Amino acid sequence: MPRPIVTDRFTSRMSWRVEFAALTGCTCTGGGTVPDVPRGRYAVSRSVGALVGPGGLAEDPCGRRREGVNFMIGPTTPRGRQITRPDVILRGEEVGAGPTFLLLHAGGERRQVWGPVSEVLVDAGYRCVAFDQRGHGDSEGSAQTLSACADDVAAMVRAEPLASVVVGASLGGLAAIAALTDPAVRAWVAGLVLVDVVPCLDPSRVRRFLASVGPLGAHTELVEDILAQVPRLRQTTAELDLPVLLVHGDNGSSLTDEDIDQLLHLAPHTTVRPIQGAGHLIARNQPVALAQAVIATTTAWR
Repeated sequence: MPRPIVTDRFTSRMSWRVEFAALTGCTCTGGGTVPDVPRGRYAVSRSVGALVGPGGLAEDPCGRRREGVNFMIGPTTPRGRQITRPDVILRGEEVGAGPTFLLLHAGGERRQVWGPVSEVLVDAGYRCVAFDQRGHGDSEGSAQTLSACADDVAAMVRAEPLASVVVGASLGGLAAIAALTDPAVRAWVAGLVLVDVVPCLDPSRVRRFLASVGPLGAHTELVEDILAQVPRLRQTTAELDLPVLLVHGDNGSSLTDEDIDQLLHLAPHTTVRPIQGAGHLIARNQPVALAQAVIATTTAWR
């Protein structure tokens, strides 16, 4: 059965019929009265052409109740997502309702690393979307080039009904920067959060840091491709007209003060927030502090 869409966009009787059709591809041609739709969050089912409100009543755009429909989905219930790319299928999930954060995990991680972060964001009234990147978790393929990962991120951004704040850790942050080279992608992003990563990468230090964490193995090709893309990443960052937040760890972070200074030189409007007690993988080390830092800075971006 196709997954329901969760939305808070239906705020008037005029928008109900129009936006229902836009979201589901269904139209209502029968008689009846378009119901008044109070503010709230709703689940919309493509398969039966019905809206389920907070009270559980399922109706079509003409106000006819759909008997036997049970699509009660609370805002904290994860909902599966899938994006079909030309060469791979990306799998993920969304949770919550409200302004959206697109969460991009680090290399070697899975989308589940964002779980504790998402809990805080959802409780604060946000919606979180996270996919396994190609070659990770439940997604297909292999991550061998930054451009392939960036194209995937662009597809994730375009799949959202409204502009989202993109949060990228390590590989996720670099893929996000690369995706933002495209003006069409930038136009659909409300801001960028970099989690312990900057585009000003020193190749020798990156290789030493990654070697200290563990053998590169299958990721060697991707790492070398990313390092070859540093000039383009720097240029894209310098041209960004989006708000930017850098969240970085302290002990165990991959970043130095010089790295942060270089980012501020490229994008002077960047906000910098350190997280005490966090290493490179802040979503694992200090998820609550990470979520709080993101909320505190990005609230003004929307």
